[in-house]
Amino acid sequence: RCGKLKTYRNLMATMLLCGLWHGAAWNFVLWGCLHGLLVCGYHFLRDIAEEKVRLPVIFNVLVTFFLVTMCWIFFRGSDLHNIEQILYRLFIYEEHAVNHMYVWSWLGIIVGIVMGVWTIMVDKWQAKRPVVEVQTAMGFFIICMSIYFLFGLMYTGNNPFVYAAF
Repeated sequence: RCGKLKTYRNLMATMLLCGLWHGAAWNFVLWGCLHGLLVCGYHFLRDIAEEKVRLPVIFNVLVTFFLVTMCWIFFRGSDLHNIEQILYRLFIYEEHAVNHMYVWSWLGIIVGIVMGVWTIMVDKWQAKRPVVEVQTAMGFFIICMSIYFLFGLMYTGNNPFVYAAF
């Protein structure tokens, strides 16, 4: 109500405080800062677009999911070096050392996109929930591959409660 700059300032302050609330470490501060930048960016783009640009809903959902998921890396990383390693292993392909998470992550993303596009093409989505017909060969394949990739991404090591160090 007091102008766009104050709105952006308040959004950033709120998200930074949310990050600090989770813990007094740089990864939480960065997590809050990144979420604040995303929220401010959304408001900025919404204000300048003014209904002139209409992107497909599936595109908006995929971009939002990707950006928020990338921000969660900062929340879960133990320190800045660990976050750097996670991002490196997620996006950088090493020719002589194929990284397990790199392959699983990108295959999972591809299957997720195919599943989303195919679900909408079935014309039964109706903005309520994805519908995958298991009776069809494609539906059965998508369900099986999704389960397969979810199991591949499981972490089998020590996974302490996220607020244990709070």
